[in-house]
Amino acid sequence: MQEAKGRIIALLELSEIPDRIQILKPLLDK
Repeated sequence: MQEAKGRIIALLELSEIPDRIQILKPLLDK
């Protein structure tokens, strides 16, 4: 699970969609 989270976060940071990062990051942090 931890590896998957890391990959998702890495993809989000590479994508140029800050809105999506702000929405999804709190979900990943839980």
